[in-house]
Amino acid sequence: MSLSGALVSALIRPLSSWLREPVIDGTELKGKYSFEFRFPSRQAAFGDLSTGSIFTALQEQLGLRLESEQVTVESIVVDYAERPDPI
Repeated sequence: MSLSGALVSALIRPLSSWLREPVIDGTELKGKYSFEFRFPSRQAAFGDLSTGSIFTALQEQLGLRLESEQVTVESIVVDYAERPDPI
């Protein structure tokens, strides 16, 4: 993934998609940056944090630390749905 003149938040959507978890930008970095990031293989992504994980890749390649924590997020829950009656 290569970005030029992008906010750090431009990395959030691809990270969320790749991790299949919500990611929140807590860097407070306001400028625009150019960077290249190589995602590790999915097999290594959640393994040993010292070799080949997404956590290690972000730290080594971009100097960013990805931390896992539980936070409250707003969500909508649909308990029931049915098709409307035909007219």
